[in-house]
Amino acid sequence: MFKLLDDHKAINKGITSIKVRGRNLDLLIWQVAASATVHSVQHNECSTLDRLYNSMPNGSRRERLAAWVVDNSGITLYKGKAEGRVFSVKEGASAATEALLTQPWYEHAREVDNDKPQWNFHASLERMLKRAEREAAQGNSTVDSAALEALSALLPTEQDKE
Repeated sequence: MFKLLDDHKAINKGITSIKVRGRNLDLLIWQVAASATVHSVQHNECSTLDRLYNSMPNGSRRERLAAWVVDNSGITLYKGKAEGRVFSVKEGASAATEALLTQPWYEHAREVDNDKPQWNFHASLERMLKRAEREAAQGNSTVDSAALEALSALLPTEQDKE
């Protein structure tokens, strides 16, 4: 465990340390990720990239790193079931070495696919309610009718849809 910092000066010192260490960590991750990406493409195996990805804490930064690797190389996300595997090299893959060296992973943003259907809350809720009603009719549900009515009230009415 840790001790809380006592005063403003100690807190500011900690913030400065995080800023410097964070920047240095970002640069080290960039160097290792670029090197591991090129190595993976050259040797047609991704164990070093998998270890790097798995060494990072869960969160958006880790996902940003994965997107950066995929977008700048012939490496894809692994679709199998082997534990710890994250990446896979495409047949005949190459790495965009220039992009890996000039475009920092921590500034990478994936393009939004506007053609991809967006998640529809109301449609999902409607499906869930239909299933709950079906399960209740079969005696497999512990959900009471008041709860179902409350959830149903969240659905738009025919007037709302117009």
